[in-house]
Amino acid sequence: NRGQNSLLFDYMAAEVFRQQPIGIRQVLLATSICNEFDDELGDALTGTNTSAKILEEVESKNLLTTRLGGPHRWYRYHHLFREFLRDKLRREDPERFRSLHRKAAEHYLAKGEPRQAIHYFIQGSELDRATELLEEQVESIAHEGLWETLEGWLQQIPAERLATRPKLLLYLSWVHQLRGRNDEAIQVLN
Repeated sequence: NRGQNSLLFDYMAAEVFRQQPIGIRQVLLATSICNEFDDELGDALTGTNTSAKILEEVESKNLLTTRLGGPHRWYRYHHLFREFLRDKLRREDPERFRSLHRKAAEHYLAKGEPRQAIHYFIQGSELDRATELLEEQVESIAHEGLWETLEGWLQQIPAERLATRPKLLLYLSWVHQLRGRNDEAIQVLN
């Protein structure tokens, strides 16, 4: 039964989390907003320069963490552990949850990765910033055929906000047309 397994995992994740020192717990919570992260992003999220050391310790303790390949040390939590951490953070400190997303967005903007920033601005409820960036990026996103990504982002922006952005409305209409939803495509343009 999936429900019982989920409850069991939540219990086990809570125990693993509870047994960690505060420094590790803070890094676990902060980086849980990311599907993948490195120590540089960890430092940006925590406001420290100790993420590399802490993430190495987390990995050495086998705390449901996988180190990914590549020239930098990138990490990923087991998806159920990440969900546990995100839910805990969102439930116990919703403002910090939003703030961490904004920090991640700013980090990616500073690194010249606006698409990553769009994702984090949306998740952090910074919809004005997300909308501005999306409007700047929409042509290249569409040119690369990333219609599903574009549709996902556009669906997360309230209609009243999109209504003031004709360029985004045009692309939303195209998304509907590509998906065979011609009535919706026409409705967006009216």
